[in-house]
Amino acid sequence: MDFHWSEWAACQGSDLNVFFSNGRHIQDRARAVCGRCPVRAACLADAIEQGDQFGIRGGLNPQERRRVAFRAARTEAAPAA
Repeated sequence: MDFHWSEWAACQGSDLNVFFSNGRHIQDRARAVCGRCPVRAACLADAIEQGDQFGIRGGLNPQERRRVAFRAARTEAAPAA
């Protein structure tokens, strides 16, 4: 049987509007769900790979995800010492 990581996501059954709100208090609620999620890293990696421009994914907002992706790209591009 083949499962997708999202089947174990803590946000399953949650009000997904929480993850797409601009309100700081609401975003904190979304981050709390992500904080207890067993597949947070996979969600974040998927959001970065897909270039997801909206919402809280993997506990990060779009700007934070762009910074993570930028740092990862810089690290991969750095010559080996």
